[in-house]
Amino acid sequence: MSTTTFTNGVTLTDAGWFNDVDLITYDGTTAQILVGGGAGVIAVWTTATGTGSPVRGTSPSFTTGVISASTTLAVFNTVATTVNAFGGASVALNIGHASGTNTILGASTFSQAVTHSSTLTQTGALTYGGVALSNAVTGTGNMVLATAPTFTTSINSDATFTAFAGATTLLTIGGTGASSTVAIPGTLDSTAISNGSLKTAGGAGITKALWVGGLANIAGAVTLQSTLGVTGNVSLGTNMGQFMATVTCTVANTWYGTGASSRHGIYVFRDTTSGGVAIFNIDIGLATATSIQNGIGSFEVQVSGGEAQIRVTAGAAPRVIRLISMFADNA
Repeated sequence: MSTTTFTNGVTLTDAGWFNDVDLITYDGTTAQILVGGGAGVIAVWTTATGTGSPVRGTSPSFTTGVISASTTLAVFNTVATTVNAFGGASVALNIGHASGTNTILGASTFSQAVTHSSTLTQTGALTYGGVALSNAVTGTGNMVLATAPTFTTSINSDATFTAFAGATTLLTIGGTGASSTVAIPGTLDSTAISNGSLKTAGGAGITKALWVGGLANIAGAVTLQSTLGVTGNVSLGTNMGQFMATVTCTVANTWYGTGASSRHGIYVFRDTTSGGVAIFNIDIGLATATSIQNGIGSFEVQVSGGEAQIRVTAGAAPRVIRLISMFADNA
């Protein structure tokens, strides 16, 4: 007859008796669990942690959490190539301590919204919306998206920077208020249509006043729809010119030369002594002087000897007459 002795001192002398036993009691505490030692080794009591049912290898269920007694815990080993850690009914996933660091070694794909309440450090390439973003970030502030972004200070660029290109057909810069301005701080002067601090390949439409602080060089025709005010001399280019002179008529009824010869055009006379303005169309070649407006009393103009001449026929003498003419060189 064989006998079996248990660690609690119970001895069974008949192996067949096990078929009729309904209950075997082991004297372990509630903080221990009986763990088998292997083939031919008697099971021993081992201190257990946590509460609830024993955990087995296939699809165990944890009701609260898994607590590690060590500072380092390998939750999933390196054998599994695919780990489905959190799924099913999970609606909220909290990872790490608020003051700790969470490191994700491989590439990460997020199919839903991700909220990060602390500093996020990205050491590799970041793909956003299917576009790989460089890990070199410049500037500060919020991420800039395509639709109506707001910039708080400025956009810095390299020496050459193409800001708006492609299919852009309308570009609006600046506000619409009465005090809104657009400033170009560059001071490069312009000597041709291909240089200067502001260049345009097309035309320019300006609704309000235009002030030019330097030279204005206009290659094409100029149309003035209102009054032209000139405070200085007028230069009319290589084929046009101007002539200015001052003539003193010391004696009445005496012709005085103006020095204007071989020129025909519009002559404007001003009597600086008695007042008044006279305008004549003078053709030196045809020896004609046609009055357009004569507001100078007793004042006459003629062409004689290839020169425009003037005289006063009455009134006080001497009379000082100033004249200016605009003429064509090739006329």
